Amino acid sequence: MRFCTRKMWDFPIETQFFKSPTALEIMTKKFQLEFNRSIIVCLIYIPDKKLDTNALSNFDLVLQQLAKTKSECYVMGDLNMDFKG
Repeated sequence: MRFCTRKMWDFPIETQFFKSPTALEIMTKKFQLEFNRSIIVCLIYIPDKKLDTNALSNFDLVLQQLAKTKSECYVMGDLNMDFKG
């Protein structure tokens, strides 16, 4: 019988440069399955009618931090954006 080794860590996002006030909610985890490379999963939520320039600026800072890791990243969430053309 073979057991699968799984690891999960919190992945800290630096928030000291965030613009305040912000309604951005973030949860970020780092996962590793057996001897494969780690992946980062970031869940982002912006409450309804709270999308403003601070939230978008902070969202951009989160994406910049994830890009610096050079890891495979998955960003998911609900930004409550209306994409009317």
